[in-house]
Amino acid sequence: MLDISPTPADLGRWLLSHEAVENESPAALVAAADHAHARLRASLSVFLGQAGFDSLWARAQSLAQPSIASVGDSVAREAAHRLGALGWSATLNGRSVDETRDVVLAAFTSFITLLFTFIGAELGARLIYQAWLEPSLVAPDTFTGAATL
Repeated sequence: MLDISPTPADLGRWLLSHEAVENESPAALVAAADHAHARLRASLSVFLGQAGFDSLWARAQSLAQPSIASVGDSVAREAAHRLGALGWSATLNGRSVDETRDVVLAAFTSFITLLFTFIGAELGARLIYQAWLEPSLVAPDTFTGAATL
């Protein structure tokens, strides 16, 4: 059977919407990003090691700079570059809802893109979904809608 994995952007939106629970205030988005990052780091560090996760995250943020450049000023770009090192609150404090969402999505999309590049989309998506062990969050089969592990 042909398996179509989600795009990195779709998976990034899924992570953020799940963690923000439909509350898209800047504070809720920052809290959601912080929680999703911590959850991914804890889960993927088993596979990548902590240094491997941190290196992949740092490289992803560096590569995300061109897409983040459209979000706003150089302060926003620098904030996105420092994500994970200083924490989401310190880097996105005072940003609008749209700007916060765009920076967070760019950060996660870039990370997921690199993860997919190195280990493949199917395995990468499976590892990300497994970080959220709740049965309702298991990846849906793209053809049947049935849950798969």
